[in-house]
Amino acid sequence: MSWLRRRRGATPKAHDAGEADALLVARAREDLDAFAPIYDRYFAPVYRYCLDELRDPVAAEDAASQTFLRALSALPTYRESGRFRAWLFALAHNAGMGNRSNLPWPSAGR
Repeated sequence: MSWLRRRRGATPKAHDAGEADALLVARAREDLDAFAPIYDRYFAPVYRYCLDELRDPVAAEDAASQTFLRALSALPTYRESGRFRAWLFALAHNAGMGNRSNLPWPSAGR
């Protein structure tokens, strides 16, 4: 699973993101090694989203990892009618909600 590690220097491009995502998804469906560019493009934003939701770096990293594992396994059933980014962040939200139940409730004094 070494391809799940974050690669340095991988940044998403704002323009034509939908078309680029569609191409990346099509490639990843045929070859699982082609999932790495999707991971590179979206790991940082997904992690930041999870961190904002969970407020715990360890739980956020776990939720982000779960998001990409779920995305990889669900890729064959992804419908291209929607935006890939929105689908991925929905997976992140669901992964974060599962991790949120493990966090302690904040005390009234905080």
